[in-house]
Amino acid sequence: MLVLGEKGLDVVIIQQLLGVEPSGEYDEHTQAAVKNFQLRVGEPATGNADNKTLELILKRLGSDIDTTVNDEVQVEDLEATTDLAEITATVTIDEYLLPDDEYVTDQGEILDKKYIIIHHTAGGADPFKTIDDWANDARGRIGTQYIIGGIDIRDRDAENDGRIVKCIPDEYFAFHLGGYKSHNIDRFMHKHSIGIEICNFGWLTERDGEFYTYTGQLIDTEYVDDLGFAFRGHRYWHKYTEEQISSLQFLIESLSETYNIDIYNGLKERLESSHPGDAFEFYEEAVHGEIRGLLSHTSIRKDKTDVSPQAHLVEMIQNLNNMGLDESDFSEPILS
Repeated sequence: MLVLGEKGLDVVIIQQLLGVEPSGEYDEHTQAAVKNFQLRVGEPATGNADNKTLELILKRLGSDIDTTVNDEVQVEDLEATTDLAEITATVTIDEYLLPDDEYVTDQGEILDKKYIIIHHTAGGADPFKTIDDWANDARGRIGTQYIIGGIDIRDRDAENDGRIVKCIPDEYFAFHLGGYKSHNIDRFMHKHSIGIEICNFGWLTERDGEFYTYTGQLIDTEYVDDLGFAFRGHRYWHKYTEEQISSLQFLIESLSETYNIDIYNGLKERLESSHPGDAFEFYEEAVHGEIRGLLSHTSIRKDKTDVSPQAHLVEMIQNLNNMGLDESDFSEPILS
């Protein structure tokens, strides 16, 4: 029987549950993993493994908790492992596929994945409407594998906030990067990347203390993020919701594990040595497919504004963990 009391749950157990190397010390990696978990479940991201956080970790993984013994929380020995697949029951991924002529199958060839690319839609909160728009427009096979819903800025409807919807099978692709010819983006990146869209309007215009989307819609200040600096010519942005950030983190880490994508490469690595406004900027190595890992659309396109380096997005990326990866796979040739 494991006891959750004044001294807390054994650090090794915490590390095993959260996919951290079980050192037995509550080190910076363990603290970051706890913080990631707190973000994921909508709790204050303190990084402290207090009793409430420990109870949530255990409950999320299906453990039996009995609080009736000696005023301490008694926990049955855990059957769970660090496999993210054991957590998916608490994160719903809806499937609403595009027609199969709206994405590329390469005659059924199954494509491995080397990149995760973050976008925002420059549109409303409903992921299903976005998919319908893609299905019915005349632009051809344009889309991303996943879309994360948001809060409707008109009526505050949060029904789709953080909802993950899959519309293209992972093994196939659509031309979500654009610029295949005009921007010299290597076609390898299109074929071997997974795109994730966040439902969000993007940059905002401030007029007399009020904020407007590029479509002219007035947006309440609670949905406005002030970067404190200009990024791609704009200081004010439609704020990504906490639910969106939480879902995005789950999706990035689970895709990283599934496809052995090193998400330390790209944005996370750049944030270690660069100001966020610089870390999210264009760089040549990315556009040529040389940075296999986590990127944004702005990393590979000078003319795009998705995504913006909002503080809570930046913090989440800084705390991302590679989950169960084989480091030997990261040394393969850049292009094949």
